Amino acid sequence: MNYAYKLVALIIFAMLATVILPVFIDMHWWYAPIVVLCYLTFKGIGSEVGAHRLWSHRSFKTTVTRKKVIMILQLIAGEGSCLSFVGIHRLHHQNSDTSLDPHSPHHNGILRTMFYIHNIYGFDKKLIADVLREPWMLKLHKHYFNIHLAIISILALTSLTLLWFYAINIVCTWVINNLVNVVTHMYGKQPYPYKTDQSRNCWWVEPILLGVGQHNTHHHNPSQTKLAWHDIWGYIINGIRTDGNTK
Repeated sequence: MNYAYKLVALIIFAMLATVILPVFIDMHWWYAPIVVLCYLTFKGIGSEVGAHRLWSHRSFKTTVTRKKVIMILQLIAGEGSCLSFVGIHRLHHQNSDTSLDPHSPHHNGILRTMFYIHNIYGFDKKLIADVLREPWMLKLHKHYFNIHLAIISILALTSLTLLWFYAINIVCTWVINNLVNVVTHMYGKQPYPYKTDQSRNCWWVEPILLGVGQHNTHHHNPSQTKLAWHDIWGYIINGIRTDGNTK
């Protein structure tokens, strides 16, 4: 099974576990804020701050220790390895909403885009040469699915409640990614219009995305660390960066 379909299998497992496991465990109202905290930690800091702004766009610098922690958080988000995220995202920016865009809903189709079945043509490893030099990056990519299989096995044997949190965290990440990859390329305004690029600023997704919904603004200046006053990820970046630039 190739990488893309392994990732689809992981997502489908997470969806099924999210729905089925509550039959076997006690559910409590206070699980809801824990789910939100997981989203903010794994998808938020791990993926948005780390895989996206730190590695895909080199928007800021931070310490090696923080990089390693962020990389592990991104792994737990369950959206594919940090290495694959960077390569695919850079291709997306180079070819946004053209036939060479690996996940344009206008060319790849909504369903394939939703389930990360990316169209990748002639991927050049030079595109990710810089991140290949990052500690752990290649190792975590090579062992990505084995690590997730180990997590699932351990949690299934020890705590179905934690397995449910693990599963719903992956589902939340999936939803967030689709709000960005699909919704903000189809709905909203374009303060910076482009010929082919259909990225848009979509305000009605912002209560969930917390700044990332300013997608057209991001495409206009990909290295910008704060997309709006309410972009909480920009504030987090300013708290962990070591390059001194807080704009």
